[in-house]
Amino acid sequence: MSESGTKNTEKIVRAYSGSRLDETPRFIVLDGKEYPIKEIFPLGLSNEFGEYYRVYLAKLEDGRTFKLIQWEDRWSVIEF
Repeated sequence: MSESGTKNTEKIVRAYSGSRLDETPRFIVLDGKEYPIKEIFPLGLSNEFGEYYRVYLAKLEDGRTFKLIQWEDRWSVIEF
């Protein structure tokens, strides 16, 4: 039960790693500050141009909502 970040130079998502690396997003790092994710909703697995990715909806304690996209070796974070 360890936690790991992404392989990017700047970590933007920290996730719980269980049977799969970066299995469940737990924190979002914005401007160098780490924010815990209060609620996480898996939206599914998608495929674009032969590359699979997972999509999550994450809600922080302060009410902000983010769409998280987990590519094989990186994360994308989009604020709503």
